[in-house]
Amino acid sequence: RAEPPRHRGGGPLSLAAGLLGAALALSGAADEGSQTAGSDDRLLTARVQALVRPAHDWLVANQNADGSFSIVRNDAAAPAPVAVTALSALSLMAAGNLPDRGRHERAVRRAVDWLVDHCDARGYFTTDGDAVSQMHGQGYAVLALSQAWGMDAGDATRRAELRAALE
Repeated sequence: RAEPPRHRGGGPLSLAAGLLGAALALSGAADEGSQTAGSDDRLLTARVQALVRPAHDWLVANQNADGSFSIVRNDAAAPAPVAVTALSALSLMAAGNLPDRGRHERAVRRAVDWLVDHCDARGYFTTDGDAVSQMHGQGYAVLALSQAWGMDAGDATRRAELRAALE
């Protein structure tokens, strides 16, 4: 059996390793002295926010010029562009960034617009080179756009575009 290629530097494996490390750090609960005796924050909200903020900053800094997100930096033609863009938008929205408000509202709006622009007449979200993630990309795109539609208090035209892509 062939060994998979080893990556050095900041590729997808580094991101995955970083996310795994963050998850493991959180799963072990807070350090002994990090919570006060009267604290009941079992969700470790402040700690999670402290980990998520730089991750979102990294996502936004690496968003493609066309508004999409991809596994390979600056390459919307890389595998799974619909799924990766939708999941990135969902993560940003889960932290309170919406197309019309929040610290990263512009990045969310650009990702949502990219998804809408890649919805064909049949309601299918696709790009020319995406042979990998078509079905799960479809599901994530519908979820991201329905979340944006439900929470965006933007103008009527924008809401109509979102609704048309969802119908």
